[in-house]
Amino acid sequence: MSPPTPSFLLFFSLFAIALSFADSQSFVGVNYGQTADNLPPPEATAKLLQSTTIGKVRIYGADPAIIKSLANSGIGIVIGAANNDVPSLASDPNAATQWINTNVLPYYPASNITLITVGNEVLNSGDEGLVSQLMPAIRNVQTALSSVKLGGKVKVTTVHSMAVLAQSDPPSSRVV
Repeated sequence: MSPPTPSFLLFFSLFAIALSFADSQSFVGVNYGQTADNLPPPEATAKLLQSTTIGKVRIYGADPAIIKSLANSGIGIVIGAANNDVPSLASDPNAATQWINTNVLPYYPASNITLITVGNEVLNSGDEGLVSQLMPAIRNVQTALSSVKLGGKVKVTTVHSMAVLAQSDPPSSRVV
């Protein structure tokens, strides 16, 4: 058997280095709905979540009681700006800054807010005005996070229904 070639050694070394930088995480996450009767108080729900292997929770909105109840739990929290917040977040960077000042800064880092969703299934809302405001709103929220040095710590995205995948071939057919 011949010794490995220099190009093989280079490839293998680069591959090993790339693997060492890979950020793979596996976790179980849940959606925390708040529209129901007889919901337990947030503290009880937080205790229940901590007793499991659940690593992330998405809340619909940014309820302070829920965010506070998850403080120091190690559970990643996804909070959301509602569809009716999108127009002001898109048109006024100060509105995005105020949203961050109200819904993130009082709780972070004790509450492990990892992600902000801007809008909920906006692309399927049928409201073209709202759809056109989605990206500017996301940009303004991201800029507001960056201005308080959280740009790399808290991510910003939006929520889509599976319907956005209904027509996926060719890929350009789903451009909105």
